[in-house]
Amino acid sequence: MRVSKTGRGAAMRRDWDERAQKDAFHYVATWRKDWTRETFLESGDEEYVKVVEPVLEEFEFVPDGASMLEIGCGAGDLAMRLGELVGPSGFVIGVDRSADAIDIARSRTRAAGLEQVSFQQSSAEEFTASMKFDLAIARLVLVHQKDPTAVVRAVAKVVRSGGTVAFYEPDLTRGAFRSSPYVPILHKVADWMGRLFEKELPHHDVGTRLVEQFYRAGLPRPRLISHAPVLTGDDLLRFQWLVDILETLRPKLIREGIITEDEFPSEGLAEQLQAAVLEAHSQVIFPSTFGVWAKII
Repeated sequence: MRVSKTGRGAAMRRDWDERAQKDAFHYVATWRKDWTRETFLESGDEEYVKVVEPVLEEFEFVPDGASMLEIGCGAGDLAMRLGELVGPSGFVIGVDRSADAIDIARSRTRAAGLEQVSFQQSSAEEFTASMKFDLAIARLVLVHQKDPTAVVRAVAKVVRSGGTVAFYEPDLTRGAFRSSPYVPILHKVADWMGRLFEKELPHHDVGTRLVEQFYRAGLPRPRLISHAPVLTGDDLLRFQWLVDILETLRPKLIREGIITEDEFPSEGLAEQLQAAVLEAHSQVIFPSTFGVWAKII
C-alpha cells in the first residue's frame, strides 16, 4: 500500500519527537552534549539576535511589559530570553508538541525564576488562546503542516491589531547546500537528505515560499530576512550536526530506497566531510533559514 506524503510527514514528526524524548535539547542543537544553564541561555541569545531583534527594530517595538507567544519553542531557549526581555510586567507563552521538551523548558524556567514564562504542550495547528499577543513567533513548524497557510492564519488570529507575527523556516530543498570549489561527498549527503525531505514532508519547500503563505493567509506583505552558516572547514561541530541528522534519518533513507545499508557511511563521516572541505579549500554555505514578519492591521 502506498503511503501518502501527508502520512509520511506525520511519521517523520513522530520520529523527531522520539528523538527529542532521548535528548530534548535536540531542538536547540543536535550536536551539543554538554549543555549547562549558561550555555543554554547563550543559545537563546543567539536566537534572539537572529530572530527577534530585526522585528523589534523594524517596528520600534517596546518589549517591556509585552505579551509574546512562541510556537515551536522546543526546550525553551528563546522563550526564556524573551521572558527576560518583557520583564515581570509582561508574559511569554511557549508552545511545543513534544512533552519532553516542554518538561525541560518548565524545569529550566523554574530554576531561572522566570515566573512570567509558561509553556503548553500543543501542536501548532491545534493551539488556541483566549488572549491576544503583541508578538507571535513560530519557528520550524510550517514544514510539517498539511496546510501551512491555515497555520499562518491561525497564529495571526491570536495577535492583536498593531501586533506582529513572524515565521522562520529552513530551506530543505535539494540544492540548499552550496560549496565552491565543489565538494562531492558533501553534496552526496545533502542530496540524500533532500530527496527524503521531498518524499516525507508535506511542504519541504515552504521556507522558500513564506511571502506566498502570508499572501494566501490574507496578511500584509511581509519583510524577509535569511541566515545561512558559511564554513571554511574549521568547525567540526557543524559537520557533526549534519551527520547526526543523517543518522536520525537512516531508517527512512533505507526504507525509501534512497540508499542501501551498505552505502550508508561508516563512522568518521564528520571528519571525512571536514577533510574534504579543507582539501578543496572550499567555501561551504549551509541551508538558509528564512524569516518573515508583518504587522497585523
